[in-house]
Amino acid sequence: TLAKMNSIIASGLAPDVNAYPIANIIIAPTRTTATISWSTAEPTRGKVNYDSVPVTMIEPATALTEPITSGTAIMETGYSQVHSIVINGLSPGHVYFYTVESVDTTGNVAVTLSATFLTQP
Repeated sequence: TLAKMNSIIASGLAPDVNAYPIANIIIAPTRTTATISWSTAEPTRGKVNYDSVPVTMIEPATALTEPITSGTAIMETGYSQVHSIVINGLSPGHVYFYTVESVDTTGNVAVTLSATFLTQP
């Protein structure tokens, strides 16, 4: 409510509106899998979207909402500062596109730009 918001502002405490950056991304591909690992400064739930064509994102009009992202999504079930997602069923010697996303417990979203990795031949 407005009264609650005013009391928070008056107390000097501000709501959490910061999405901490995604850091230390490491890609470890094999012939048919890829492990994507990263870290965040606060507990977040991670997600990787991947595809064999460029991954696209559409920013939603609503605040604190995850973007609409193309490709296949793999999401963590819990919150952590250290993340690791394994993608299975990949083809050897192929380029894959991916994005990494982290959402904190208040709904702040951090997303990387699309990048690529190459599976081993």
